[in-house]
Amino acid sequence: THPSSSNYSSSSSSSHQLHYINLPKYRPPAYTRASEYHVVGHDNSTSALAGRERSPKDSSMDPAAPHRILLKDHKDHHFNILFAGVGDARHFLITLTDIMTQKGRDDAILAGSSHTFHFVLNDLKASAIARDIVIITLLQTLPSLNEQEDKTMLNKTYALLEYVYQSEVMPPDLYSMLVETISSLVTSVRSGSLPSYMTLHPKDRDQVWAALSFWQAPPSLSAKDVLAKPVEVLDDDQQEQMMEKYIRTLPLDQQRMIREGMRREKLKQPPQLNPEHELFRATRIMCPP
Repeated sequence: THPSSSNYSSSSSSSHQLHYINLPKYRPPAYTRASEYHVVGHDNSTSALAGRERSPKDSSMDPAAPHRILLKDHKDHHFNILFAGVGDARHFLITLTDIMTQKGRDDAILAGSSHTFHFVLNDLKASAIARDIVIITLLQTLPSLNEQEDKTMLNKTYALLEYVYQSEVMPPDLYSMLVETISSLVTSVRSGSLPSYMTLHPKDRDQVWAALSFWQAPPSLSAKDVLAKPVEVLDDDQQEQMMEKYIRTLPLDQQRMIREGMRREKLKQPPQLNPEHELFRATRIMCPP
């Protein structure tokens, strides 16, 4: 995530270059006794209607899950849902998916009923909220594109959402679409004229606007500049040695847990994913399908 204006000045090209080239993408491992440490979210996306935390043995959208909230059992109901520390909005997005899945599955039962939803997305980082606003705005364009049967733009929007959500690079034409969307949002946020389905607290408006404006600015580095930066890639033996050194600093029960997790990860990866795994090791980039 790009830093917002509160701790970064986008007006300085040299400062931008220094931050982009020399600072690490992720912080180094925490050599502490913390039970876990992840620099990006790793929790399973869980619908707010699921009723309980998702586990590997059940789905957050399983109709038979305990305490499951089914729309067919709450006709003409208004839901208020708070996502505190929303981050990348994975729980919010899976909740939207859950709602649409239920409406499609139980269409006959829900005929004539009315449900309204009020979502509050909260986060300490303005840049997280700004990114979520971009994603929500792109999602909102999908129904109209589908009605217009504009399959080319529809597919490009799907692809752009995939790149925005989980990748650090994207094709030039999709990047142009992203900048166009961000430029429109910069104007809307600044003037307080966001679409009717979305409101932004006035005290957060300046920080969100600053993050969007930073992303809107043309990059000071080209793809050629980035690719020219040497990348140190550790071989498997070096990675295992570094990991083993870190694991030995942990209590024995945590050592066993981590080693078992690593063993399972090796078993789960099919051979066809090896090229993508090597790309991620070298660049820390995951390409959408």
